[in-house]
Amino acid sequence: MASGEDALRGEISELKEKIANIKEEVIHLRKRRNAYIAKLKLLENHLNAYYVNDGIKIEHGDSSDESFTTSELLELSFSSISSSILGSIASFDDYSNEDESKSDAQRDRHAVI
Repeated sequence: MASGEDALRGEISELKEKIANIKEEVIHLRKRRNAYIAKLKLLENHLNAYYVNDGIKIEHGDSSDESFTTSELLELSFSSISSSILGSIASFDDYSNEDESKSDAQRDRHAVI
């Protein structure tokens, strides 16, 4: 009976680790979400600064070479969004592959017992 309890305790600790990892990933995803919301607001403000009623273009500020155009800002934002989405998909794939290998190992262990 002690081996059964030990196996359950081991499984409980593994599940607690998985929960902690998922919580960390959720925190990370929320931070990225907030960053994307801020980027979108920045883009909206940028668009609003250049386009006023009826689509009349009004330029504010200096037009130095260091400032970004609207299309450049959109391109940067979309590229960062797509790359981070791909990164998060890859990290979730890593978790699922890790889970599958652990469950396979547990099945093999139970089959031997």
